[in-house]
Amino acid sequence: MMAKGGQFERDVAKKISLWFSYGDRDDMFWRTPCSGGRATVRGRKGSKTEGGYGDISATVPESMHFINVCPIECKRGYKGACIWDIFDRPKVKQQFDKFIDQIEGDAAKAGAKWWLLITRRDRALEMVTFPEALKKDLYEAFGDLPIPYLKAYVSHSKIYWTMPFDSFLEWVDPEFFKEKK
Repeated sequence: MMAKGGQFERDVAKKISLWFSYGDRDDMFWRTPCSGGRATVRGRKGSKTEGGYGDISATVPESMHFINVCPIECKRGYKGACIWDIFDRPKVKQQFDKFIDQIEGDAAKAGAKWWLLITRRDRALEMVTFPEALKKDLYEAFGDLPIPYLKAYVSHSKIYWTMPFDSFLEWVDPEFFKEKK
């Protein structure tokens, strides 16, 4: 049985917790209440909600900084929730483009430097997509991206990078995010 919606977010939160804690804890991150809806509602009233943007939130103070510099959106079980779909009809805004718009908006509202979009299709790997700015900083810190990866121009002609999520977690030391502002 494949994880959908909320279960997928819980699975991603656990995986990020284990990565962030070097395997010591699986509870440092969890699903954001209402999938970030509280931050959206409060934002309409001009209020910010620290750590409340995106689908994953921090549950302990040590993990709050990561979410503040890099909110995470999770998408599972949506038709067109894959970067490959943009190649089918590149002149038409695809669902994947809308997901990028959503996490970019959340990151801007949070004042975050970067963001991660984690997606999964049926019978496929979890993939992570991130902006060019994060790729440049990761390259500077860790060298070439692990293969395979995809560089794509989507959503407003910006550059995004996509790779298997597990490869990303193996490539990136969580200390990178702990040190960034």
